Amino acid sequence: MVVATTAFAQPSDRQWPFETKVDIFKLHSDFELDDRQQLEIILGDLREDVSSILQLPNQDASIHIVLFSNLKEYTRYMQFYFPSIVQRRAIYLQDRGPGMLFTFWHDDIEIDLRHEAVHAILNQRGIQLPLWLDEGLAEYFEVPKAQRFANNGYAPVVAERAKSGLVPSLMHLEKLNNMAEFSEENYRDSWAWIHFLLHRRQETRQLLVDYLIRHRKQIPQPFLSKQLAGIASDLSLEFDEHFAKVRNNPALNASSQLPLDSSIKTVSGVLFNPSR
Repeated sequence: MVVATTAFAQPSDRQWPFETKVDIFKLHSDFELDDRQQLEIILGDLREDVSSILQLPNQDASIHIVLFSNLKEYTRYMQFYFPSIVQRRAIYLQDRGPGMLFTFWHDDIEIDLRHEAVHAILNQRGIQLPLWLDEGLAEYFEVPKAQRFANNGYAPVVAERAKSGLVPSLMHLEKLNNMAEFSEENYRDSWAWIHFLLHRRQETRQLLVDYLIRHRKQIPQPFLSKQLAGIASDLSLEFDEHFAKVRNNPALNASSQLPLDSSIKTVSGVLFNPSR
């Protein structure tokens, strides 16, 4: 989800001790990174990865990342320029100009950078995705490729819940449009539906891709839950069967399942939550 704001401070408005570029991401930092290779690992192929899997058009507009060395400096900057925005560990903001991602160096920086960078990629053209879809995709892509099928932190919980017959309501998620109402369980359930759509079978993946294409072109369409019901006669059974693969084959990774290639989680950010 994207935060729109009118009090936008461009990174070029001040001098930054360290600046570099990785793909379309322009990094501005108040400290010099010792290992630029880490940024390449985190961001280097993220745009191509997201775009190829979701069949998004190539996007060349720059996305700015403002990275602070510590929480204190980050908080001071955000409170000065964006006093009305709820403080988050990382946040992507977009106004009429280029999108900007703000965060600080911390233990989960790789996850947060990927998560918010995905928001930036998805919303770069200013067409806002439904909240659950935006967050679910960001949760899916925030981990490295090899971890996406079975090693995301949500995977074992969702798999066990599915075994007990607990299938999250996609229709409920589709009704949520306020970040203040979006709970940790909603992040988990959004991730679960994205995982299901991408990995269940070719038809579910194509359904998601087609939904995103129509949404990007602003073509009216039914809720995704209604479209999904049209191709799945017993959605609860399919959901459980799908996550049974995760329960029974925890060593599998994304490449072991349906190949994700071109053939086929506004306000956004990570709250200060020690469990995330």
